[in-house]
Amino acid sequence: MKIILFVVFVSSTALAKTDYYRSGLEISKNKDELSLRVLARKSFQSKLSYEQWKAWRKLLHERPGVGWDFIVKWDSIQFPQNQNKNSILFEKKINEINQLMVEQKFKEASEVSLKLLRYLKKKQSNFRQENFFLYQSVLHSLGRAFYSYGKFKDSVEIYQMISLHYPFIRQVQFEKMWAAFRAGNYSTALGAIASQKSSYFSQFLEPEVYLLEYYLFRKLCRPEDVQHVFESAKAFKGILEKGKYSLADWVRRDLETLNLFKISKLPYPNSLQGIISKQDHAKEKKKIMDHLVSRYTPDLKRIETEMEKVISYMNLAAEATRKELPEVIRIPGISQILSSKTEMWLVEDLEDWIDEIGKHTYIGQSRCVANTVKK
Repeated sequence: MKIILFVVFVSSTALAKTDYYRSGLEISKNKDELSLRVLARKSFQSKLSYEQWKAWRKLLHERPGVGWDFIVKWDSIQFPQNQNKNSILFEKKINEINQLMVEQKFKEASEVSLKLLRYLKKKQSNFRQENFFLYQSVLHSLGRAFYSYGKFKDSVEIYQMISLHYPFIRQVQFEKMWAAFRAGNYSTALGAIASQKSSYFSQFLEPEVYLLEYYLFRKLCRPEDVQHVFESAKAFKGILEKGKYSLADWVRRDLETLNLFKISKLPYPNSLQGIISKQDHAKEKKKIMDHLVSRYTPDLKRIETEMEKVISYMNLAAEATRKELPEVIRIPGISQILSSKTEMWLVEDLEDWIDEIGKHTYIGQSRCVANTVKK
């Protein structure tokens, strides 16, 4: 995930005095994010000044419901003549992190990320709030960098620092699951799986989640739970085969896509006649839906292919003993679970609220010990 946010320092006096902006302020009070997107787009097309852009940026970051995609595009607008030394420095460091990640120089990327995070942390709270997505994105990048060069425990700690309001929080839980598993922390790995099962999201999981949970329960000698995971995976595969995994299901994969889908359903506000036309409102809806469909279509094929492999590996494992579980192709570090002595188990403490995502921890005992026959 590339970090492409543009950093600015917004003063309290940097207010744009345009009809679009004033209307935007009023709309933001009504939580009409779709209309806010339309007005911001119109404002940009009217060749807004740097001061006006900054004022709009502040408003958009205060109303992240407009969509991560829109905020990223807004932040990518460049005003080179108005950049100060700090914003130039931030942009340089962000580009450096992105390049190092592309070159797979993960240790170096983590070092640059840490320095940037330390600097951002020293800034005043209002600055961090105005650049919330930048800070969270750098954290996300750091978690990935740590994972990629084997610092799994550090990776988990970084993932736990990421805000629950970050648009890709379910993806973060997915990555934390793997990092915790590679670190041998099964309680946190299972907790991250539980967070991905929150009813706030889709009932369907990433294919790898089913597989890792299946392997964990096999390792812990919990046959009834192994069967439950297997049946859940088969049910999902059946839904895919029947073509019933719809766009409405897919968008619940994370906060970012779910939010976009929700605002695309907002009705046209008659109170804005004369400011926003029905055509402009409908056009913005279409832009959002086209964007979602363009991502859903190829991702559906990926999910179908991966679920086929997941079921195949589960069938292989069904014939294996606990110490003979087959290696999983393209899944990181799955062999570590076969030799680990850590035994954890889940308790039923699943919360469905968004505030609980990322806070699940499972503890308990394996049944393998009870089934061991001493010679």
